[in-house]
Amino acid sequence: MFIQHARRTGGQTIGHRDNYRRTTLAPDHRSIRSWARTHGHPVPVTGRISPTLLRAYHDAH
Repeated sequence: MFIQHARRTGGQTIGHRDNYRRTTLAPDHRSIRSWARTHGHPVPVTGRISPTLLRAYHDAH
């Protein structure tokens, strides 16, 4: 009801995630987690991937 009459402030806008592009150099975390599970490494479902696990992935590839 009130939003129809609201004015824009003209401040800076933050870019949307749609504009974000992955670099081809960085591997997909989904593939790292999948690789780690198949090779017996303990992997959290979400969150950061440990540097040790990333190192093992890069050494294997």
